[in-house]
Amino acid sequence: MEYIPGVKTIAERTSFFAGKHVVVTLIINPVAGGFTIEKRARHNRECFLSTVAYIQHRPVVTASCSVTVTHTRHHGHAGGLARAAFEQARLDEREQALHVVIVAGGDGTSHDVQSALVRMIYHEGHRSLSDKVLLLRLPFGTGNDGTDGRTIEDTLSLFAAPAHIEKQRSIRITTADNPAHSHYSFNISSIGIDAFIAFMTNAVKNKLPGDSYKTCVDAACLFYNRLFRVSPCVVRVYRNNQPVLRHTGRFLYVLMGASGYRTYGSNQKILSDHNNVCIASDMPLLKKLIMKGLFKTGGHRLVPETVLASGDRLVIDFNEKILMQLDGEVHQLHPADFPLVMELTEPVIQIIRKD
Repeated sequence: MEYIPGVKTIAERTSFFAGKHVVVTLIINPVAGGFTIEKRARHNRECFLSTVAYIQHRPVVTASCSVTVTHTRHHGHAGGLARAAFEQARLDEREQALHVVIVAGGDGTSHDVQSALVRMIYHEGHRSLSDKVLLLRLPFGTGNDGTDGRTIEDTLSLFAAPAHIEKQRSIRITTADNPAHSHYSFNISSIGIDAFIAFMTNAVKNKLPGDSYKTCVDAACLFYNRLFRVSPCVVRVYRNNQPVLRHTGRFLYVLMGASGYRTYGSNQKILSDHNNVCIASDMPLLKKLIMKGLFKTGGHRLVPETVLASGDRLVIDFNEKILMQLDGEVHQLHPADFPLVMELTEPVIQIIRKD
């Protein structure tokens, strides 16, 4: 990371930071593929240096700018590092202060950082952080579905091209067994076969060469119904407190996105239009094997087993054990956890978007 000084060069010349006291905290997961895979690391470095060279001749527009670099040492450490950065932001009383937290890691690292932020906002009442903190999620991991660009070029172009700051929603997940404790998702949350695929992928991605996600999809099609009972389930979708859909059946998966037009599993276009809820009924093995190829293009939305909807609250009733995934992080659910509620929060996470 010998090019870290360039972060300051970029930040203090970014137009939408004009007049602000910018405090940058870079949270690096040193074992992420963007650092450890030599070809990717070299490409990321070249793209970064190219962006610095393109921007460095612009005038400095910030009132001040500082950069701190931190490294994660173990699973879950990113959340603690992020919390320290957010606490610094909370105590910063300068009117034009903006604390920019840059996450250079995978979807798991990004999830830990964002979870720390929304918990401080919602559970500890530090609402000012919504305006004081901005997140930038670099694609240095395996999936990179929850980052601010599919590639490093896409992400860095946010600083080179016209862009602006906006706020995005997250998904709050609560269970009947422990309603006081919430989980959060920032891309897609789901239950069913895709959570099983995420579980398998997490277990083998560092040991299995090649496209481990594709291999795990194939295996899940073969074994999911043998390991988990695909029993009757009731799904209710609401928008603005009004019922939109009530769907009953045996489902392979039920998922909700923080918005439409979202991917998971290394760019599988599971939500390829404005709808943010997708439900797939169980189907014979052969049809599963055929359907899995449709996710790359979003073609699965055209098959009769798929139901799409747009909503801000999802209530799921189920009476079996099942897996849940939140941006690739997998949790075990039991009958006592249902009804399970997934709902969109208000927009509180500041991010950068192209004009």
